[in-house]
Amino acid sequence: TSGDWTYSALDSQATITGYSGAGGAVEIPAVVDGNPVIKVGNDRITSIFGDGNTTVTSVTIPDNVTSIGDDAFYNCSSLTSVTIGNSVTSIGVAAFRSCSSLTSVNIPDSVTSIAEYAFFGCTSLASATIGNSVTSIKRDAFRSCTSLASVTIGNSVTSIGMTAFAYCTSLTSISIPDSVTSIGDYAFYYC
Repeated sequence: TSGDWTYSALDSQATITGYSGAGGAVEIPAVVDGNPVIKVGNDRITSIFGDGNTTVTSVTIPDNVTSIGDDAFYNCSSLTSVTIGNSVTSIGVAAFRSCSSLTSVNIPDSVTSIAEYAFFGCTSLASATIGNSVTSIKRDAFRSCTSLASVTIGNSVTSIGMTAFAYCTSLTSISIPDSVTSIGDYAFYYC
């Protein structure tokens, strides 16, 4: 433990696994106890903030973090904004699932993959910009984002997974770049 943070360390690199602070605007530390932070989330079915957190309103992920783990911010219902650092390459399974107050997300060009259920059920998410290095949007990645009205897909995406945008009932337009070679079954079901 270091201050408000719980972490694990391997080869002098840290993974943030928990937070016990007061909430509000939270900045993930770049370094804990001399170990650079390279990952957020412990790949378990639990958020670093605890299930159903209602105190954290925004998160800033520093540029040295390369991975957002599975369920890292799962069900953080008060989270309205997230700033993803420019070194993050992967967004894990259900990383932001059920963050029902999140209104927009800008996925930087460093990110190459958006895993299954990454933003599933983010019912206030109105816009999403997917960077130019993402090659695949996995199944159910944005499913049931019922406020999602606009999506910008980067020009490196080659596949859009099954039900990736299903039940995005507010989606009025989407531009699919020439790079896309496959769109999964029911990808835009009930839009």
